[in-house]
Amino acid sequence: DQNRCVITGTSDPEVCHIIPFAANSTEEARGRWRHAITSVAQLNMVKTLNNEDSYALERRLLSLFSSEVGVSDRHWNTISLSPALHDWWGKAYFGSRCLGTRDVDSGDADQIMTLRIQFH
Repeated sequence: DQNRCVITGTSDPEVCHIIPFAANSTEEARGRWRHAITSVAQLNMVKTLNNEDSYALERRLLSLFSSEVGVSDRHWNTISLSPALHDWWGKAYFGSRCLGTRDVDSGDADQIMTLRIQFH
């Protein structure tokens, strides 16, 4: 992100979690989040993937975001936003739409893919 907000391009951004840290910060929250991921994954993937691909993607999402308490508190689950957008992000005034992904082999275990996103 070159120390810039990924949406506005302004300098001195704040780093915020894409998936909120609170979603898996405790065992109880992790269980709720795991259920939510499974439910949403089934809704979103029915149209686009066959059952085998859908199951593999769901397993990957579960491992990334609910496999253990605090699992998403990593730099791959962050986005750089201007202070105002960071505030709005926490209030769900906007979202981002994933336009595509690309696997990355950088040697960094925490960097697994790059995303193309659209302000939505």
